[in-house]
Amino acid sequence: MVPLKLTGLQGTRDGATVHVQASFADGNDTGQMTLVLQLNPTAECRSGTHRVEIDGQTTEGPVECSSVSFLGGQNALPSVGGVFILKDAQSRPVYRVRIPTTTMTRRQGSP
Repeated sequence: MVPLKLTGLQGTRDGATVHVQASFADGNDTGQMTLVLQLNPTAECRSGTHRVEIDGQTTEGPVECSSVSFLGGQNALPSVGGVFILKDAQSRPVYRVRIPTTTMTRRQGSP
């Protein structure tokens, strides 16, 4: 598990595509994860990347979605949650992130 706390979940929905950005922190340690979800009609993870800095060590790479949940979003802000595996540049699992279904806020600059 990532030893960080979820500090923000932002994103936008454009039809069947959802862009998500999650932020994590604990003291000087930080992390960020970006996802693109496709609604077909259930949520499927199309792509994801991450960057995590813990104890001065930086890890970045792809994100594997073990499970993803998506609620609403047409007339209200959507909610996203799930279990995500953060991998290093060689695609080896490094961290597991579990996000409870959380309402996203609008990304800055979004309508």
